Amino acid sequence: MRKTAFLVLALLMSYFCGTNAQTAIDELFANRPEVVFSFVEGNNAKLRELSRIISIDKRHGDTITAYANRDEFQAFLQKGYKYTIIKQGFEKAVTMATTVAQMSDWDRYPTYDVYLQMMDSFAIKHPTLCQIDTIGTSVRGRLILCAVISDSLSTDQNEPQFFYTSTMHGDEVTGYILMLRLIDYLLANYGTDAEITRLINTTRIYINPLANPDGTYNGGNNTVSRATRYNANYTDLNRNFPDPWGTQPMSATQRENTAMMDYAQNHHFVMSANLHGGSEVVNFPWDSYTADEKLSADYLWWQDVGRRFVDSCRAVNGSAYTSENRSGTIVGGNWYVISNGRQDYMNYYHHCKEATIEVSTTKTLSSSLLPSYWNFHRRALIDYIHQVHRGIHGMVVDSLTRQPLQALITVDNYDSDSSNVWSRNARGDFYRLLLNGDYSITATAQGYRSKTIGNVTVHDTATHILIELVRDQSPAALSHTENTDNIAIYPNPCKNTLSISGNIRNYRIVNTLGQTIKSSTKQSGGNITINMENMPKGLYFVEIDHKSGLKTIHKVLKK
Repeated sequence: MRKTAFLVLALLMSYFCGTNAQTAIDELFANRPEVVFSFVEGNNAKLRELSRIISIDKRHGDTITAYANRDEFQAFLQKGYKYTIIKQGFEKAVTMATTVAQMSDWDRYPTYDVYLQMMDSFAIKHPTLCQIDTIGTSVRGRLILCAVISDSLSTDQNEPQFFYTSTMHGDEVTGYILMLRLIDYLLANYGTDAEITRLINTTRIYINPLANPDGTYNGGNNTVSRATRYNANYTDLNRNFPDPWGTQPMSATQRENTAMMDYAQNHHFVMSANLHGGSEVVNFPWDSYTADEKLSADYLWWQDVGRRFVDSCRAVNGSAYTSENRSGTIVGGNWYVISNGRQDYMNYYHHCKEATIEVSTTKTLSSSLLPSYWNFHRRALIDYIHQVHRGIHGMVVDSLTRQPLQALITVDNYDSDSSNVWSRNARGDFYRLLLNGDYSITATAQGYRSKTIGNVTVHDTATHILIELVRDQSPAALSHTENTDNIAIYPNPCKNTLSISGNIRNYRIVNTLGQTIKSSTKQSGGNITINMENMPKGLYFVEIDHKSGLKTIHKVLKK
């Protein structure tokens, strides 16, 4: 996809035939863990099949650009396609900063050590506004860091949590610098810029500049010039998440993704964006399906959010976000279908509105171009955070005790495929992002009567509502409320085993297609251990018939 940094070398399929095949493969992968190549295929069904073998990176008409590690490329060769190897050139005008001071003009890439120093310095300079979380570590032990920005770091307030992350493809580093500069801009302008001050005061902002440090620093800690798309295990991290629709990753969940999944599980992200490079387009759900096959419930909302982002960039650079289409936005599956991507994972499993934003047609920009990309993205990146303050913001509480409740919030005749949201168990707050209009919403909580509120009007700013739920006084609900069942399901997420304790009559584990995977009857209570080892990764529902007569359904994520 790089227009100026690649040298194109045509390799014929016959070169790999006969006795020369293995030698040619050995030579091709002698100095690289992955190859980039192009081929022609216009059939969507065949592309869907190929996306399970190789990492499709871009589509222009029927011309496909893809990445592959050694095993993936050998599998691709068996399909018999004619192709062209795109030989990666590392002669880009990349200047590295070896000190934090050298990053002052933002026209360099930091070495890995300078990156760590920069993240630490944000927290040191702004201790009341910023802390640095360690999401986890990479295969090679590099840190995956996240800056947390809030006016109340030590207190969990009733405010939406927003998440930016970048560069899970290690060679797509424009977003890496944009995110570092955004952290700096937000912190530097707090207290003097009214908009930024209000944004930080009302939003808990999380920014992870570098999700795949091993890929970015594949050439060593002092350069990004030899960055790779894949991680150190030669795996595409954006094809390695649990898939809502039942497709299993081609390789075991990578260390970086396990850490990211745990981080998402431990937070309540309302909205996020995952920054990539190689094009300029706002890509929104679903990635696993075309719009004709499965349309997101929030399709119109995503179109609006995407247009706002694109228009903001074009206000500064009129040619921005034109590389794919006139609108600058696209449904992921309409571009090309992939499975096991992070975008679908976050939207479905975490009820978090996440888009994939491709921020530069060149993946590794020349250092001198970095300031201009910030100039036309700055307003758009900030405005995108503002979108978390649209729609319905509410609280769910017990009608008598006023204690916060965890409840499922559904927009009637609207929600589908996990587009609904949950209120937080500890605080009862929820955030349903919606276009302007009138809506009817229903809150459902275990042990309480469901409640529907009609004619909720959404304007440009958040509509605030309070939902008071009344306890269900039916005999079954009362017996459960009196805690005679003591049901506990753990751990969640689980890996190899799932435990259920309490007085249950029977249980049933159902996948997202409604198929029963495991079941048992006539349990006498106590601890039950269920072997999950051979079950595909993904979301499951555990239906439990309590001895009291109550039936409950619990979500469980298999890692």
